[in-house]
Amino acid sequence: MIKKVNLYFNKIENSPVLTAIRNGLTNEIPILLIGAIALWLNWIPIPCVSEFLAKNSFFHYILAAVYQTTYGLFSVYAVCLISIAYVNNSASIDVVKEYDLRIPALFTSLICFFIFAGTDAACEADSFFSLNFFDALGARGMFIAIFCGILVPFLFERFFFIFNKKRILIGDISDPNLKQAIRFIIPATLIILIFAVFNSAVIVIFDVNSFYEFFTNCLVKAASSVSAFLIDHGLRVLSGAFFVFASTLLWFFGIHGSNALESVMLEFVVSGSDNILTRGLIGHYVLLGGCGTAFSLFLAILLFSKRQANRQILKYAAFPMIFNINEILVFGLPLIFNVTLFIPFLLVPLVSYFIAYGAMAAGLVPPEIHFVNWTTPAIISGWLGTGSIRGALLQIVIIAIGLLIYRPFIIAYDRRRESTAKKYINDIIEIMHESERNIVPIELLTIPGIYGRIACSLASDLRSAVKNNELRLFYQGQFLKDGKPVAAEALLRWNHPQFGFIYPPLVMKLFAETGMLINCEIQILNQALKDEERINAGRKNPITISVNVLPATFSDPLYLRRLEQYAIEKGRKRVQNICIEITEQAVLQITANTHELFDRIRALGYKLAIDDFGLGHTSVAYLQNNKFDEVKLDGSIVKSCMENDRSQDIIVSVISLAKKLDFNVVAEYVETEDERDLLDEIGCSYYQGWLYGKAMPIEEFIQSIAGKE
Repeated sequence: MIKKVNLYFNKIENSPVLTAIRNGLTNEIPILLIGAIALWLNWIPIPCVSEFLAKNSFFHYILAAVYQTTYGLFSVYAVCLISIAYVNNSASIDVVKEYDLRIPALFTSLICFFIFAGTDAACEADSFFSLNFFDALGARGMFIAIFCGILVPFLFERFFFIFNKKRILIGDISDPNLKQAIRFIIPATLIILIFAVFNSAVIVIFDVNSFYEFFTNCLVKAASSVSAFLIDHGLRVLSGAFFVFASTLLWFFGIHGSNALESVMLEFVVSGSDNILTRGLIGHYVLLGGCGTAFSLFLAILLFSKRQANRQILKYAAFPMIFNINEILVFGLPLIFNVTLFIPFLLVPLVSYFIAYGAMAAGLVPPEIHFVNWTTPAIISGWLGTGSIRGALLQIVIIAIGLLIYRPFIIAYDRRRESTAKKYINDIIEIMHESERNIVPIELLTIPGIYGRIACSLASDLRSAVKNNELRLFYQGQFLKDGKPVAAEALLRWNHPQFGFIYPPLVMKLFAETGMLINCEIQILNQALKDEERINAGRKNPITISVNVLPATFSDPLYLRRLEQYAIEKGRKRVQNICIEITEQAVLQITANTHELFDRIRALGYKLAIDDFGLGHTSVAYLQNNKFDEVKLDGSIVKSCMENDRSQDIIVSVISLAKKLDFNVVAEYVETEDERDLLDEIGCSYYQGWLYGKAMPIEEFIQSIAGKE
């Protein structure tokens, strides 16, 4: 049953619609952060500062301009970003991949949003906009922004495909951009007409100025009816609870619940003779940190979430939340349409409300007697509002209880997102393999949709891992048949806190795409040089340490300079224990200066090796022109040698070359004694694979080869 529920939740949370909403709102965080700072400065709860701003309108105008162009246009930005995210993530985009539908879908979404917000013929003659038009552009219009940001691109793709499929003649136009733009006209026009007709019908039928006004009126009337019913039956306490529930529920669907139902609160909830049920009770004991008792959620993520993406959100949300500005957390996590956190998001504010009301009704905490600005931080607001330290203690209790309620849901959310992300990481690895098979380069960070976002998230985690020194070198030995160690390969390992060990080629690919490759491989080299001294300390017969390097780094002057520096510091005796290992795929990309570079490295005393060696033209050509100490057989050849006679013939040919050209042959991926014995019979003498041991941390490796000389 639990598995079915998890699968259902995963299906919902990873649907194209919710994914687009989540990604679009996440991209809006910079706008929210700028607006939050301006809002806080304009309402800063420090008397001397607020008095200064009141007397100096110049600064007030600056802050107001920043706020109005960020928070004031919040829904405008949202509809744009959500529509782009939907097109990027839509499965049907593959059908029309030769066209970029993002921009035309964005503008069509924006036009439809403006129509719903209140641009219609029923407006006053001297204005193009209804009275609520500008109100809809801010956070209050989020629901219609989400509606237009999802539905319009959905319709646009399908209409575009229908008319493109019919190959409507548009004349002989040589400019491809103009031709493509003309193809967008018909689907855009149809969608705009549909929205305009629907909006006008709502205006005529319900005597309003726009669909937005009709929608908000319905919400207010419904909430007012329920509140009036409760009050008429002597249940004012429950009317307050209903307001908390309704406003939080609206937040879940992307509607600014507190603002949308503010008239309901003023008219029905806090207007009676009850001196406990005040605006301050809801503002300072229920909306602690913002809707959903966000302080409790913030602490739950901080203490119990292991997802790096969640913790990154906290960095941006922390400062605004101190002053009860929680939009960054709500839209960045996001909380809206988050089915996993739906229950605690609704439950914690209700629990907080009843605890606060009960404590004040029982006389444990005095009711609020002083007005406190809504931006006043928690604990301080409780103290100032009630004039008692017990008000602050009550806030602490509410935050702690909310934290405990959120805890299991945050852990479940982490697990659900982790399992989904693991699947996508495996898909990314398969994309890499397909790219290698087809010899088609691919940039993971620029892939549209979920795979690109997962790759970007991993890249961000990788930067943090490098910064925190979390990457490690493991060592896998190379052995003679009798188990005597002769060499070891240094292998980079990244143990991700959530996903475990990440596929090493994916790590290196991310290093390359983020511009960190050269610095990373120099760090790997430095660590391997230090480890070589530890591994060979006290050994009569030192073993060789192989260090992998990609072509972009191999030919970089910084890398060569580090090799030269180490050779000067340690001398040839030490250097001859180091082998620079290059994959055959890497050699394919090396420039014409390769021969000279190989000669310089060998002259310093280092050994050279080719990894993943086959009988391709490039491999043989480089053996002809360069002196290598070792080649590693391509793993696919070794793994298939038991069943494939041709693989055996290839290995025999390589070993024959090795004897004539004086280099060693190493067979990787040797996992069974039968494979080892067959390779030995063919003539191979050096083995690397799980038969002799997996890659392991340096301490374990040193212990595993101790006494084996």
